Amino acid sequence: ESRYAVDLFRYMRRLNYVDYVHLNNINGHTASKINNARKTQTGSWQFEVEWEGREMKNSWVDEKDMKDCPALFAEYEWRGLQ
Repeated sequence: ESRYAVDLFRYMRRLNYVDYVHLNNINGHTASKINNARKTQTGSWQFEVEWEGREMKNSWVDEKDMKDCPALFAEYEWRGLQ
């Protein structure tokens, strides 16, 4: 799992997922980029999101809260990295 997380992180970095996050304003705020990923005890993923604006700090967002974005990992294509 740790290797998978590292591969997923590198994959996100390589594809530069800044644009897709802009498409999805999470909780009314605009995210600028994803910095990291981790797998929870229940097996779902969380993504460390860096928010626009100095008043917002980085926070972890559940994958289920990001699924509405049309460009999210090309319909979860990243799962193929397993």
